[in-house]
Amino acid sequence: MPLLQLAGPIQSPNHLEKDFGQLTPEQKLTVTEIMRIFMEGLRGILKEATPVFYDQNPNERRPCETCAFNPSTDSFSGFTATAYGMMKSIRDVKPFFCHDNQPNWRDNVVDHPQELKMCRGFLALISIHYVSARMIADSIFKSLEEAGLRPKR
Repeated sequence: MPLLQLAGPIQSPNHLEKDFGQLTPEQKLTVTEIMRIFMEGLRGILKEATPVFYDQNPNERRPCETCAFNPSTDSFSGFTATAYGMMKSIRDVKPFFCHDNQPNWRDNVVDHPQELKMCRGFLALISIHYVSARMIADSIFKSLEEAGLRPKR
Protein backbone atom coordinates (compact mmCIF):
# COMPACT_ATOMS: atom_id res chain seq x y z
CA MET A 1 0.00 0.00 0.00
CA PRO A 2 1.28 3.49 -0.79
CA LEU A 3 1.91 5.82 2.12
CA LEU A 4 -0.93 8.31 2.61
CA GLN A 5 0.11 11.73 3.81
CA LEU A 6 -1.93 13.16 6.67
CA ALA A 7 0.12 16.30 7.18
CA GLY A 8 -2.00 19.43 6.79
CA PRO A 9 -3.39 21.34 5.22
CA ILE A 10 -5.15 19.12 2.68
CA GLN A 11 -7.91 19.74 0.16
CA SER A 12 -11.22 17.93 -0.09
CA PRO A 13 -11.20 15.31 -2.88
CA ASN A 14 -14.85 16.05 -3.74
CA HIS A 15 -14.41 18.34 -6.73
CA LEU A 16 -16.91 16.87 -9.17
CA GLU A 17 -18.25 20.19 -10.43
CA LYS A 18 -14.83 21.85 -10.32
CA ASP A 19 -13.35 19.07 -12.46
CA PHE A 20 -16.19 18.82 -14.94
CA GLY A 21 -17.74 22.27 -14.87
CA GLN A 22 -21.50 22.55 -14.99
CA LEU A 23 -22.93 19.22 -16.13
CA THR A 24 -26.15 18.91 -18.07
CA PRO A 25 -28.77 16.61 -16.49
CA GLU A 26 -27.94 13.96 -19.11
CA GLN A 27 -24.19 14.23 -18.40
CA LYS A 28 -24.79 14.04 -14.65
CA LEU A 29 -26.85 10.88 -15.15
CA THR A 30 -24.02 9.38 -17.23
CA VAL A 31 -21.43 10.24 -14.58
CA THR A 32 -23.67 8.80 -11.84
CA GLU A 33 -24.11 5.52 -13.73
CA ILE A 34 -20.36 5.27 -14.32
CA MET A 35 -19.74 5.95 -10.61
CA ARG A 36 -22.19 3.16 -9.71
CA ILE A 37 -20.13 0.75 -11.84
CA PHE A 38 -16.99 2.01 -10.09
CA MET A 39 -18.42 1.46 -6.62
CA GLU A 40 -19.74 -2.00 -7.52
CA GLY A 41 -16.24 -2.96 -8.63
CA LEU A 42 -14.69 -1.65 -5.42
CA ARG A 43 -17.30 -3.40 -3.28
CA GLY A 44 -16.38 -6.70 -4.91
CA ILE A 45 -12.72 -6.18 -4.05
CA LEU A 46 -13.58 -4.95 -0.55
CA LYS A 47 -15.58 -8.11 0.12
CA GLU A 48 -12.33 -10.07 -0.28
CA ALA A 49 -10.14 -7.49 1.50
CA THR A 50 -12.27 -7.00 4.64
CA PRO A 51 -11.62 -10.35 6.37
CA VAL A 52 -7.89 -10.11 5.67
CA PHE A 53 -7.72 -6.50 6.90
CA TYR A 54 -9.54 -7.27 10.17
CA ASP A 55 -7.52 -10.45 10.74
CA GLN A 56 -4.41 -8.29 10.50
CA ASN A 57 -5.96 -5.35 12.43
CA PRO A 58 -8.47 -6.84 14.91
CA ASN A 59 -8.76 -3.63 16.96
CA GLU A 60 -9.64 -1.38 14.02
CA ARG A 61 -13.14 0.06 14.12
CA ARG A 62 -15.67 -1.12 11.57
CA PRO A 63 -17.11 1.03 8.75
CA CYS A 64 -19.89 3.43 9.73
CA GLU A 65 -23.52 3.06 8.59
CA THR A 66 -23.15 5.86 6.06
CA CYS A 67 -19.96 4.42 4.59
CA ALA A 68 -19.64 5.06 0.87
CA PHE A 69 -19.16 1.29 0.48
CA ASN A 70 -22.65 0.63 1.85
CA PRO A 71 -24.86 0.10 -1.24
CA SER A 72 -27.74 1.93 0.46
CA THR A 73 -25.75 5.17 0.13
CA ASP A 74 -26.00 4.99 -3.66
CA SER A 75 -29.37 6.73 -3.35
CA PHE A 76 -27.95 9.64 -1.30
CA SER A 77 -27.87 13.01 -3.04
CA GLY A 78 -24.08 13.27 -2.70
CA PHE A 79 -23.34 9.79 -4.04
CA THR A 80 -21.81 10.87 -7.35
CA ALA A 81 -19.50 13.46 -5.79
CA THR A 82 -18.50 11.04 -3.01
CA ALA A 83 -17.70 8.20 -5.42
CA TYR A 84 -15.78 10.60 -7.67
CA GLY A 85 -13.85 11.89 -4.63
CA MET A 86 -12.97 8.33 -3.68
CA MET A 87 -11.82 7.60 -7.21
CA LYS A 88 -9.56 10.65 -7.15
CA SER A 89 -8.25 9.67 -3.70
CA ILE A 90 -7.28 6.24 -5.04
CA ARG A 91 -5.69 7.64 -8.19
CA ASP A 92 -3.86 10.45 -6.40
CA VAL A 93 -2.91 8.30 -3.35
CA LYS A 94 -4.75 10.63 -0.97
CA PRO A 95 -6.78 9.78 2.14
CA PHE A 96 -10.56 9.42 2.00
CA PHE A 97 -12.25 10.36 5.26
CA CYS A 98 -15.19 8.86 7.12
CA HIS A 99 -18.55 10.55 6.60
CA ASP A 100 -19.24 10.34 10.34
CA ASN A 101 -16.38 12.73 11.03
CA GLN A 102 -16.45 15.25 8.22
CA PRO A 103 -14.49 18.38 9.00
CA ASN A 104 -15.63 21.92 8.63
CA TRP A 105 -14.03 22.38 5.24
CA ARG A 106 -12.89 25.98 4.96
CA ASP A 107 -12.58 26.76 1.26
CA ASN A 108 -12.31 22.98 0.67
CA VAL A 109 -9.23 22.83 2.92
CA VAL A 110 -8.76 21.34 6.39
CA ASP A 111 -5.72 22.42 8.39
CA HIS A 112 -5.44 19.45 10.79
CA PRO A 113 -6.21 16.21 8.91
CA GLN A 114 -4.57 14.09 11.59
CA GLU A 115 -7.70 14.73 13.68
CA LEU A 116 -9.92 13.10 11.04
CA LYS A 117 -10.91 9.45 10.86
CA MET A 118 -10.04 7.74 7.61
CA CYS A 119 -12.90 5.76 6.05
CA ARG A 120 -12.42 2.19 7.26
CA GLY A 121 -13.79 0.66 4.07
CA PHE A 122 -11.30 2.73 2.07
CA LEU A 123 -8.46 1.83 4.44
CA ALA A 124 -9.24 -1.90 4.23
CA LEU A 125 -9.48 -1.69 0.44
CA ILE A 126 -6.22 0.12 -0.20
CA SER A 127 -4.34 -1.77 2.52
CA ILE A 128 -5.05 -5.12 0.94
CA HIS A 129 -5.87 -4.47 -2.74
CA TYR A 130 -4.56 -1.01 -3.75
CA VAL A 131 -3.36 -2.14 -7.18
CA SER A 132 -6.76 -3.64 -8.08
CA ALA A 133 -8.57 -0.52 -6.83
CA ARG A 134 -6.19 1.69 -8.84
CA MET A 135 -6.80 -0.37 -11.99
CA ILE A 136 -10.56 0.08 -11.58
CA ALA A 137 -10.15 3.83 -10.95
CA ASP A 138 -7.98 4.22 -14.07
CA SER A 139 -10.49 2.24 -16.12
CA ILE A 140 -13.37 4.41 -14.90
CA PHE A 141 -11.49 7.63 -15.71
CA LYS A 142 -11.07 6.23 -19.22
CA SER A 143 -14.81 5.42 -19.38
CA LEU A 144 -15.63 9.01 -18.43
CA GLU A 145 -13.37 10.29 -21.19
CA GLU A 146 -14.91 7.88 -23.70
CA ALA A 147 -18.34 9.25 -22.70
CA GLY A 148 -17.11 12.70 -23.71
CA LEU A 149 -16.51 13.83 -20.12
CA ARG A 150 -12.92 14.86 -19.62
CA PRO A 151 -12.11 15.64 -16.00
CA LYS A 152 -9.05 17.70 -15.20
CA ARG A 153 -6.19 15.49 -14.04
